Amino acid sequence: KELAKPTDDLSTFTYTGSEQTYAPAGFDISTMTVSGAARTDAGSQTVAVSITDKTNYQWTDATQTDVTFDFTIGPKEITVTPDVLSKVYGGADPVFTYTLSETVAVTGALSREAGEDVGTYAMTLGDLSAGGNYTLSLVPKNFAITKAPLTIKADDKAMTFGGAEPEYTVTCTGFVNGETQTALTGTLSVTSGYDSEVYAPTAVITASGLTSDNYEISFVPGTLTVSKASVNVPEAETLTYNGSEQTGVLPGTGYTLFGNTGTDAGDYTATATLVDGYIWSDDSTTEKIIVWSISQKEITVTPDALSKVYGGADPVFTYTLSETATVTGALGREAGEDVGSYAINLGSLIPESGNYKLALPEPDVMFTIISGHIFLVLDFDSAAYTGNPILPAVTVKDDNDRILGPSSYGVFYYNNVDVGEALVEVIGIGNYDGAYGSAVLTITPYVGNLVITFEPVYEGSPTEPPVIVRDDLGATLVKDVDYFVSYENNVSTGTATVIVTGMGNYLGSTETSHFEVTAYTLPNDLGHVVIKDRATGKVLGPKDIVYQGQKLIVTPSSKIEGDYVIYDWQGNSIGSDGDYTVSGPVYGPFTVEGIPIPDPENVGEWGSTLGISLIILLILLRYVRYRMRSGS
Repeated sequence: KELAKPTDDLSTFTYTGSEQTYAPAGFDISTMTVSGAARTDAGSQTVAVSITDKTNYQWTDATQTDVTFDFTIGPKEITVTPDVLSKVYGGADPVFTYTLSETVAVTGALSREAGEDVGTYAMTLGDLSAGGNYTLSLVPKNFAITKAPLTIKADDKAMTFGGAEPEYTVTCTGFVNGETQTALTGTLSVTSGYDSEVYAPTAVITASGLTSDNYEISFVPGTLTVSKASVNVPEAETLTYNGSEQTGVLPGTGYTLFGNTGTDAGDYTATATLVDGYIWSDDSTTEKIIVWSISQKEITVTPDALSKVYGGADPVFTYTLSETATVTGALGREAGEDVGSYAINLGSLIPESGNYKLALPEPDVMFTIISGHIFLVLDFDSAAYTGNPILPAVTVKDDNDRILGPSSYGVFYYNNVDVGEALVEVIGIGNYDGAYGSAVLTITPYVGNLVITFEPVYEGSPTEPPVIVRDDLGATLVKDVDYFVSYENNVSTGTATVIVTGMGNYLGSTETSHFEVTAYTLPNDLGHVVIKDRATGKVLGPKDIVYQGQKLIVTPSSKIEGDYVIYDWQGNSIGSDGDYTVSGPVYGPFTVEGIPIPDPENVGEWGSTLGISLIILLILLRYVRYRMRSGS
């Protein structure tokens, strides 16, 4: 059987403090049941209507599900009326009191709009609450902040009449919140009624110009106390003649002057008289007499820096004046004629006018006597290399062509041994101190004989015996510095040539000499040993040559067994059993194992004729010419 669904209860529910019931329209208690239909506190809950006999009944839409409704009880409104309150700017807010439209329990407190400047601020509910069953409604009210009182007083000041006014200041009383004068608007103006032309003991100081939205400002005047001025007696000025009228005692505040101007150099008297309202610093009021003067103007005489050469006459001492003036006389100088500096003085120079005086600058301008020049002449300007310093005599003269003695100069020689240009310098002494002269001496290469001496040493092939070379002065020359050596035909036996060519100081000198190249040969039998050339295996015999560095093999014959040592004729071992290397010049005869070996044929040394120094005389034409010219 079908049932019509119940519909919403359109009633409005407000909290009353008692339980209230929700009754859906069309609810039939005989066929339906309801739950959640009773509530006391404000809020919402669900009301459900269900079919009691679902076996025999259904809703008209052919369903059997519960029909639900929202049951809401609204809070009750309470009116809050704030009390009218206010505070002074900078103070703390009071407790915000109020009246409720009915008595209920509340928590929290009223509040207001934010702000601390002077003005009105709307009241708000803040956190005031009566709980969930009530709604609080605020009656619009404003909270007022009024201006704080502020006093601005001009500070009292003191000054001396005729002096500068003091800096005027104020004192502010009443600032709150840690504020200062910067919190005010406008420009502070502090003035007084002081008149610098008319003396008065006091004047009013007035402050104005500042305003504020948060302060009620009251300006309070101050007092300026003015004392009489004490004035010093004027002093005389330090004046120098300038051709115009000058003031010797300067005018000032508090007095008048008479006789305080003048033009020419000299002494003057001025009278100072006080004006009304002033007193002298010594507490007197009588006239003061001040003596003053104009001094002569100093003209600087700047002498020209002049000099003369030792032995000459003084020039006219010229000068420059610091300004145009008529003068008479002439400058002078310190006495003295030796080389040196002498201070220039005023001498007889004086100004014609009494308004001037002359002075020399500091430091003194000096007149200088200088040593002048010296000139050097060598007795000769060219000489051949001798291996010793060449010291030509010198003649020295000054600017006046006077020949100077040795006490007036020193002579120095440089690079005067080797071939090239030598320098001769002369440096003045005493009255010629600082003077300098020089000349060039040319040293030409050595002209003379070279002596070649051979050292009797045999060194193998090619044969290049060392040589000793001396000049005809007995000096031993240095190889590759004074000469170089070359050889010709010195490989095979026979006559060889040695050529010595001069260089450096001996450039241009050449000498030649000859020597004989002989060879040493081995004997046929060296005590039953066999000597072979290691490289070729050839058995060496009487005609074979042994050179330095040649490697030999020495072995015993079948007649004798054992180790063998070869000795030269001086007893020096030149090898032992096995391989031998000739390590130096080899001279025979030889000994094997101490057994004397006959002196072999053709034992060679340098020919004795080469042991004799060969002196080849060169014609010293250039040297002879030089000696003839110099007369020695």
